[in-house]
Amino acid sequence: MTVNPKATKEFTIYVRVPNRTTSELYKPVPQVSGLKSLKVNGQSITPKIENGYAAIKRSWKKGDKIELVLPMEIQKIKADENIEADKGRIALRYGPLIYNVEAADQPNIEQSISKAPLSLEWRPQFLNGVMVIKGKWSDGTDLVAIPNYTRLNRTEPTDYPKAQVTPPAQANQPATKVSPSSIIWIKDEN
Repeated sequence: MTVNPKATKEFTIYVRVPNRTTSELYKPVPQVSGLKSLKVNGQSITPKIENGYAAIKRSWKKGDKIELVLPMEIQKIKADENIEADKGRIALRYGPLIYNVEAADQPNIEQSISKAPLSLEWRPQFLNGVMVIKGKWSDGTDLVAIPNYTRLNRTEPTDYPKAQVTPPAQANQPATKVSPSSIIWIKDEN
């Protein structure tokens, strides 16, 4: 960020330091919070944190620069076991973004994730550039997770297999969807 006051003057700039703890129900591993580094004009500083903001008080002049680096790691978010729909499942997060797995990238999104390490890959051709998370499923096939905001957003309808529906056994029972196209909560490694 570049600071450009009309005249040199002392004042405080508040820079947001995100707290990625969203709820007591969800446990991210590893924990990621705070600042990795904060510099003013190339010099490292340790600011006072006030209500989620780094308070930088000094005499500012035109052209002063603030450089902020936030910690970014792939996290596995585990839901509270009392949430029946998410029991035994995890979500993937990188920075502030939750990720999604889609049938367009892998044939079986209903299996467990493996213990293999997760990595990041920049895909410049996917929606003009998207960071994906790569890993392995329990059967050894490649796992690809995309930011949730990009889900169900491929250019060709053939990218997604049609969801299979099992008809009800009796007239008063609902049909059952067998294969979803996209999910956030994936089965955790066992």
